[in-house]
Amino acid sequence: MNTSCIPCCTHPISKNGSIYSRKQKFEKDSQDYKNIRNSQKIMPLQIIYLNSPFSSGKTSLAHALQEHFNVPYLHVGIDKLIGMMPYKMNNRTGKSVSDGFSWKEERDENGDLIYHLQSRPFAEKIRKVHKDFVHMLAKTRHFVIVDDVSYGNDKVREWKDALQGFDVLLIGITRDLFELQSRELQRKDRMVGSSTGQFPVVHKDVLYGPVVDTTHDSIQKCTHKILEFIQTKQEPS
Repeated sequence: MNTSCIPCCTHPISKNGSIYSRKQKFEKDSQDYKNIRNSQKIMPLQIIYLNSPFSSGKTSLAHALQEHFNVPYLHVGIDKLIGMMPYKMNNRTGKSVSDGFSWKEERDENGDLIYHLQSRPFAEKIRKVHKDFVHMLAKTRHFVIVDDVSYGNDKVREWKDALQGFDVLLIGITRDLFELQSRELQRKDRMVGSSTGQFPVVHKDVLYGPVVDTTHDSIQKCTHKILEFIQTKQEPS
């Protein structure tokens, strides 16, 4: 994540040492955000779906979007469901498992080590639970931001099918591969080489609404672009 993005786990500190909350920092740094926040023209969409490789800024963007709308959006990512699984069912070090999530080691055309996420039988059940949970929340009239890593159009279509009948905005988040790899090393909670494996396939043949790039644009600017897109779609033709 670049330095202008909002960290999801730490509080930014000002020059005089005072600590800002995420919301205060966001509003302080972005006049555009405040202008749009005060606008009454943008109506919330029931489901906002974010798709990107790991370390692209999905969580920070989801938090920023949550701060905008007057209605409460629930942020639902599969990481939360994986965290409910017994730790022994998943492997985060590149070894195979029989029933959960694990990483498959490969080499790319340059001989560099990359990893692809593997979903065993119980892991596939968890993926379905993720969709079912979002569907249940939407059916009970909640607003939801989905944080996901779907591998191309076929996997995104599964989400479209699961959420058929609901108002869904698909958003793609892109980031330069070098930046993804750097962020992956900094975070220490991702398999090094996983973003390289995801990079060429996550957005393959997917037709999104807005696409935002967190390589050079701050989370504030990306949020602004998304809100502008929603506003434009809602304006009478």
